[in-house]
Amino acid sequence: MSDKEEINHPWERYYAAQGRERVEQMRVTRGGAALPSARKSAAHPRAANPIVPPATPVPASETSPAAEAEPKVASGTTKIDWNEVPLVELIDAAAQQRTEVETEARRVHDAVSLLRVLSIGLAAVIAIVFAFELVQALANDRPADARLSAEAERVGAAMLRQYAAPGQSIALASARAEFVEAPEKGRANFHVLVTLELRAPLYAPADSNGAQAYLQLQRALADAQQRVLASPVLRAQPTLLSPPTMPALIAQTHRRGERLTIRVPLEAQRRGFSWALVAHPEQRRVLSPLFVGETIDRQPRPHLVFGAAASRDEVRRLQAEARAFILAVQRAAAGAGGPSPL
Repeated sequence: MSDKEEINHPWERYYAAQGRERVEQMRVTRGGAALPSARKSAAHPRAANPIVPPATPVPASETSPAAEAEPKVASGTTKIDWNEVPLVELIDAAAQQRTEVETEARRVHDAVSLLRVLSIGLAAVIAIVFAFELVQALANDRPADARLSAEAERVGAAMLRQYAAPGQSIALASARAEFVEAPEKGRANFHVLVTLELRAPLYAPADSNGAQAYLQLQRALADAQQRVLASPVLRAQPTLLSPPTMPALIAQTHRRGERLTIRVPLEAQRRGFSWALVAHPEQRRVLSPLFVGETIDRQPRPHLVFGAAASRDEVRRLQAEARAFILAVQRAAAGAGGPSPL
């Protein structure tokens, strides 16, 4: 077999197309005799003792120009005769190649199948979510209760920041949305009722009719003290140097637990599958009186709470002492020949 036939052998062409180098399946000596393995020799006795026909010399006159053009094999090199390769080796090589091709094809098929399953699952999830949103949008003519509750809490927190003045202990008691009307399809009007609650009572300076007598005596006592300080004759009298003290009179304006209710309009409008909620705090309406005053710890000291049972007797005693001091200053001023301070 020539070198050209050896290169064009089917298996040589196959391995060349795959870009791989074919592993020799037999061992060849320098003399050209094949030495197969013991396994192959046992399977094929002919492979163990190949019959090599004697080489017949070709006369020089019978050689063709093509034969002369073929490159001669140098001495010491090995030339493999493919006709001498056992058939079982060819079968094993073909089986191995077929197994590799099938494995690669199975791997590609598994990858494509996995991608197909994932694509179908993702499409199913998207379809289910879309169908659910569509059914919810068509079935509900108003926003969900959870959305309304969250928006009401947000509006309530905003009202708390606006109406909780410094010195007042106010907390958010409740905030809920109430349906009013649906003027047209895809629109709904609500009212957010915000309730603020006092955590501590509030106080302010007393200015009621019952407190006017105390306040008048307080002002008259202050004038008498100024008169004593301005007159050397009155300052010389020790009894006039120790005037009574009338503390500030405060009154309770709100009790603990009182509530302030505010109503804020809320508009809902459908946009696609969802609802847009827009509150209008500028159109709010206060349904109860506003809180006036501050907590007891922010009031001037000393002080008396007007109307309280514990302060009632103390107020009467201070009023009597103030009247006595004012009369003493009037008498002292009259005895000294000066004008009356009152």
